[in-house]
Amino acid sequence: MITIEEIKRYRWMHAIDAAEAMTKVHLPTKYGDFMLESFETPDQEEPTLLITKGELQPDEPLLLRVHSECLTGASLAHCAVIAASSLSAPCS
Repeated sequence: MITIEEIKRYRWMHAIDAAEAMTKVHLPTKYGDFMLESFETPDQEEPTLLITKGELQPDEPLLLRVHSECLTGASLAHCAVIAASSLSAPCS
C-alpha cells in the first residue's frame, strides 16, 4: 500500500500533468443536490467527471466510487439513455 502523499510526490518528481478543472455546475437529483465538475486530463479525449456532495476535506477520508463508462446509467440510476429527454422516463 502507498499513501496519497507518496502518489503526489511521485507525480511531482516525474512531472506528470494533473487534471485541469474546466466547468462546475449545480446538479439537483431526486437523491439530493450535488455539484458536477469536469476535468481535462492529458491522456483522455473525454473529460473526467467528479460528482460531489458537500465540501471535500483534505484531512478526512473520502468515500469514492469510480465508473469507467455510462455516467447516466451507473450514477444517475437510469437503465437506458437514448436522449436527454429519456432521463425522466421509467425503466422497463
